[in-house]
Amino acid sequence: RVLRAGGVFINHDEFRPPGYPHYERRPDAGRNGESFAAVPSGLLASVSIPDLKVDELNPADPSHKSFRENFLRRYEAVVREKGLSPEDVAKLVDHVFQRDFPLSYDEMARIYSAVGFSSAPFRYDDSSAEPLRDVYSVFVAWL
Repeated sequence: RVLRAGGVFINHDEFRPPGYPHYERRPDAGRNGESFAAVPSGLLASVSIPDLKVDELNPADPSHKSFRENFLRRYEAVVREKGLSPEDVAKLVDHVFQRDFPLSYDEMARIYSAVGFSSAPFRYDDSSAEPLRDVYSVFVAWL
């Protein structure tokens, strides 16, 4: 453990929104053979999260729909609107495409609970000006 008792972990990041039931695992290796494994398969299994590779998703099965394509399109529009250069937009979108295979908030909470943490959600509400409020939220966990 990195946190001491009483420590707090705070993460503002993207989480797979409701309506997309399947976790899409990162590819085993990225460019230059670097590991993209985010959560060990054994830990996923211990909290009942199916460990599916992106290419294992069955596009004909509507329960296996992926939100990543729609999210990446929206993410690109948001960062472009913020005035980033085309090169920086391309770098950010490529980073997210290569590395971000988010868990749902509930899956993240189950993983942290399995190793002894408590957690609480802090989600944007519908009145928020955050354009990606259905995907981004704050995850807080403590010992």
